[in-house]
Amino acid sequence: CWRKANPHGVETFLEAIYNSCNPVFVKVAQKLGITKFYEYVEMFGFREKTGINLPGEEIGIFHEEPMEIDMAVASFGQRFTITPMQLVSAYNAIANGGYLMAPMLVKEILDDNGNVGERFQPSVVRQVISEETSKTMAKVLEGVVSEGTGKNAFVPGYRIAGKTGTSQTTE
Repeated sequence: CWRKANPHGVETFLEAIYNSCNPVFVKVAQKLGITKFYEYVEMFGFREKTGINLPGEEIGIFHEEPMEIDMAVASFGQRFTITPMQLVSAYNAIANGGYLMAPMLVKEILDDNGNVGERFQPSVVRQVISEETSKTMAKVLEGVVSEGTGKNAFVPGYRIAGKTGTSQTTE
């Protein structure tokens, strides 16, 4: 557990998520198995460009031939890189009923008179999780902010979902 001085001890699964308890994420990944875990990595778009209409988009770095230790540390967010746009897209899949959407920066373009010159429509890339799972995850991630380790992001009157992580530093 990241809390070396005062570990969490026995906790429910929900408490483990709220507390960002790394051993629990490792156990969940192990139960999924390496094949299923990395299927989700791919489904959430972490191994591909998001397709945003901006120049210079790159992809992050993920394990090409992952071993169980790679999966274990990836389960709590270490030993890989993703782009901010990949992260936003993955969170949006949870917020959008389980559907990974192609990111858009512009909804429509107006001319000088305020008339719509061009309108852009949202585009579904694929369904990543079920709508039911999406709703459950959204509630859990809201709890991370309202009750858990993400309390600093809480804003009264707003529903904010998030998940804290354990950073890895080198000296």
